[in-house]
Amino acid sequence: MAIVFLYGINSCGKDTIASILVKNMENCMITGESRLLMYRLGLINNYESHYPVKASAYKALEQVDSEVIEKVSNLEIPQTIKQIADKGKNLIVLSHLVYALFQKNTETIYLSNRPIPSWICNYGDCFVYIKSSPHDIQRRRMKDFNDDINRRKIQTLEEIKNHQVLSGKKWAELRQLAKKKQFIVVENNHNEAKKAANIVSKFISKLNKG
Repeated sequence: MAIVFLYGINSCGKDTIASILVKNMENCMITGESRLLMYRLGLINNYESHYPVKASAYKALEQVDSEVIEKVSNLEIPQTIKQIADKGKNLIVLSHLVYALFQKNTETIYLSNRPIPSWICNYGDCFVYIKSSPHDIQRRRMKDFNDDINRRKIQTLEEIKNHQVLSGKKWAELRQLAKKKQFIVVENNHNEAKKAANIVSKFISKLNKG
């Protein structure tokens, strides 16, 4: 069974692709790095992605001391991932190469200096980077905003491109740190999530067959 880290900036299609993968793969679970963090901090009771997370949990997470978050991220989250893997499940972990903090009426803050935790390189069997065109990403964010699914700040195309550049640099860094692992970049444009998921599914199947 494989532990897969699925990366990409907000609205690139990670959640949609992961949902398709779970339907098409046996014994597969989806979680997210932030969900695992909230679970270990006691802010939520379940780390699986199909369980909704209340806004109050995210607000509570923002109040947690950074040293506590770092300790939990580096010591406790890897333990949870190992426990899931020991059950023989394919595990898909949704995450970001560079986190973006969207502040109201202020410039977006990018956490590009955040080091890549060593446990990600140790536990991850393969790494998937989902890319989308800036126009597609902006369109999806506008739809989510208008549908009241996500009311985060709508970034300009230039801001989205900047986030992609920073994420690309972090992806290159990850490839250097985990040279012996498997990497794949998948394009998800023009509502082609099923096609993208199929590529990822074949990639994971090949990995499981060794």
